[in-house]
Amino acid sequence: MMHQTKAAHGAHTHRRGRAWFNQGQLMDSDHLDRERNTALLIRACWDTLPQEPRPDQLHGLCKLTWITVGTGGDAAADTTRSVVAPALSAILSVGLSAKNRDQLAQELQAQGVPTALARLATKNIGFVNFYNAYRNLSRGWIAEHQALITKLFRDASNMSADSDARSLYSAIEKMPPIQNRAAALPPVNLLSPVVACLDPRSRSPIINGRAGVRRNLRRLNLSRATLPEQFDGLVGLINQAGIADAFVLDCADKADLERALALPGTRPAHSNNTKGGGLPRPLSDRDTLEIETLRRTLTATQTRLHNKMTNALKVICAASQLRVAEATDPECKFDALIYGYRATERNLLVEAKSSDDPAVCRLAVGQLLDYRRLLPECAATDIAVLFPKQPRRHAQEFLRYVGVKMLWFGPNLDVIEGDVTFEPAET
Repeated sequence: MMHQTKAAHGAHTHRRGRAWFNQGQLMDSDHLDRERNTALLIRACWDTLPQEPRPDQLHGLCKLTWITVGTGGDAAADTTRSVVAPALSAILSVGLSAKNRDQLAQELQAQGVPTALARLATKNIGFVNFYNAYRNLSRGWIAEHQALITKLFRDASNMSADSDARSLYSAIEKMPPIQNRAAALPPVNLLSPVVACLDPRSRSPIINGRAGVRRNLRRLNLSRATLPEQFDGLVGLINQAGIADAFVLDCADKADLERALALPGTRPAHSNNTKGGGLPRPLSDRDTLEIETLRRTLTATQTRLHNKMTNALKVICAASQLRVAEATDPECKFDALIYGYRATERNLLVEAKSSDDPAVCRLAVGQLLDYRRLLPECAATDIAVLFPKQPRRHAQEFLRYVGVKMLWFGPNLDVIEGDVTFEPAET
């Protein structure tokens, strides 16, 4: 499903004028391959660039994500002449005039371009139908913001955590729009496809004015949200219902999205719900008799610490006027579910662990993934591990790698730090 960004605005449809779209389509079977091919090519090109790329080189990276659409609305399968050759000419500082992939292969070989990069360039490349009126304008806009765009792309290529990506999208939102005489285009339409391609984790979602992106945001109640909030919602779909990464998410149709949302939650057939119908209930104080079966092997000291952490979380959430619940379903016995954290409609599923040992962290991730899939609105739910203090390096690197948030208490268990903080409500 080709990106259609022939819009006077991007995913934030409430902020500027009316949107209109081309109807060209790529075959569904080609879409994911094209996105992955483009990502590999952009990463290979990025590695060839100097520390401070020229504006035309940065523009060339953006251009590699584009396709062309004919007058009949059909997407051109071979974009060598219109997109790939001109983009590579700028990126590699070589002269290319190829009209098809065979000619491009010959020209790249003659120019001494590495074989691996040349091979990538002759595959199906591009997936965004970027609006023609902004294609040339975007080059001048990039020149005006060269230093920041270079930093954004460099940060994307070194991405290690969702929190880093969220900060990057926040920086993009603050940039001025790409302006023509009639309307303005948000920079995320131009930049997020390249960010998605450069992210080595493939967890940076493409956010623009394509109908599918807007549909997903509407379904997540994020059409009018900020760009970082939209990032949270879309990245929350990854690793659910077969959505393995940002490119699979971009290819997902309405049915795929509904499977990821899984409303209501899907419980195993053998689940025996006898308490409250399995629905969460307000988080209560805990004692050692209420600890779940999984922790029966813990020492008494660890059990007391776990309960102390859970009770402290309840107090902090109350001070922040956040509704927090505990599980009642024995098949989904999570520690805490916080509703509407960060003042959004997203939820946060928390697993408290008294230790940051590797085995404990691995157990926590498995528990969170299994619990989340059983929850209503699972795709609107983020997951986090809560520790009594800042975890050590191994735990941090592991949790960032798997895309799970980290939380820890301050010295007196009266504040929570890490990827999410809770501010006391104003009085």
